[in-house]
Amino acid sequence: MPGKHRVWATVCLVVALSSTALYLISPFHSSKRRPHLPPPLPAVEQMSNTITRVIPRGKSAQTVALLMPPEQLISAHDLQKLSLDASAELVQISVPQGTCEEQASSVAKALQELPNAPALLAGIGSGGGLAAQWVGAHHHSGARAVVMDGLMGPCMPAGAHAGKRLLLGSGVEAQPGQRLVQYLRSSVLSLASDDANEPMKVVEMPTPQPSDTVTIFYSGDGGWRDIDKQVGETMASLGNPVLGVDTLKYYWSFKSPEQSAEDLARLMAEYRQKWGVQHFVLAGYSFGADILPAIYNRLPAADQQSVDSMILLAFARTANFEIRIEGWLGTGEGNYQTGPELAKVPAEKVYCVYGLNEAKDSGCLGQPSVGEVVPLEGGHHFDSDYVALARRLGEAIAHRRGCGRRQLI
Repeated sequence: MPGKHRVWATVCLVVALSSTALYLISPFHSSKRRPHLPPPLPAVEQMSNTITRVIPRGKSAQTVALLMPPEQLISAHDLQKLSLDASAELVQISVPQGTCEEQASSVAKALQELPNAPALLAGIGSGGGLAAQWVGAHHHSGARAVVMDGLMGPCMPAGAHAGKRLLLGSGVEAQPGQRLVQYLRSSVLSLASDDANEPMKVVEMPTPQPSDTVTIFYSGDGGWRDIDKQVGETMASLGNPVLGVDTLKYYWSFKSPEQSAEDLARLMAEYRQKWGVQHFVLAGYSFGADILPAIYNRLPAADQQSVDSMILLAFARTANFEIRIEGWLGTGEGNYQTGPELAKVPAEKVYCVYGLNEAKDSGCLGQPSVGEVVPLEGGHHFDSDYVALARRLGEAIAHRRGCGRRQLI
């Protein structure tokens, strides 16, 4: 009997040791012992009293220079988080008080001290004008400038409104602290790593239940971030899958109507394979709406036939195929007339929505063969009632389901 006890004791010991070993090497225990740690923050180098450089650990995409008024300098910690999010080296330069010439000289000296020339410069106030000025003088470098508010002072270069690639963010100067950081993250730093020659990227908003119809939604010139994003997400929640096209990124540099149509045709082919899509809705807001008729008219016939409907929100009478500062100011006119292009689109496919406050400038009115015209309360943003707008669009899509198919009969 004592021998049997020793055998059972040995068996129990082996089982216990085996269980312990399995536990120690199990993913559960490993995760307990080695919790997932956040990536280390980029290093901060104080190059001078007016220059702060933030360097990502590992390879950075590009260098972004932020030309900031002394009262709006971003904290080192926020710069580190921004740099980490964008995988970009950030250089914050404090723009001193003084004349434009004095400020320009100070910024030029600061930029010369950098090991890498900036691919993108962003500025607030006079810093915005200095960013535009530097890019204009170094146009061969391929650098881009982002002006983040309208108070640019005397440093705004002459002729900047005649085609310089600038953006104007409304009200940014009045957005201190975290709100400014969020603006930089969503609207500026995302441009730093974008290649103008990359194919069109989309934001996928699928639905739980598969559908053979998808809406390709072109944003306004502010990018996929406000009315476009909210309406698209609501449409998806109501059962209409959406692919969002960020026109701020895609049209940062000029894309011809022909190239735009080629890229759209490739996108349609991709999602026929990826999602099993057979039919499409083309939707656009403001800038994104203005370009749609011209793009549709340059699609191959088979792709046109697969488009059931075209939704035009805040549609204008002219269009641009490149982001321009005038669009942000609300004062510019496009280079392409939208009326002749819209007249070529089958009217039964078109659903054109305008705000009553901008009726006199709406491309939905006074044009031949427009289709269904829908006036809504408000102006360019339709009183911000995006849920109601998304429901209307869903009904319009359902009503036009089959318009492309009927052309084949």
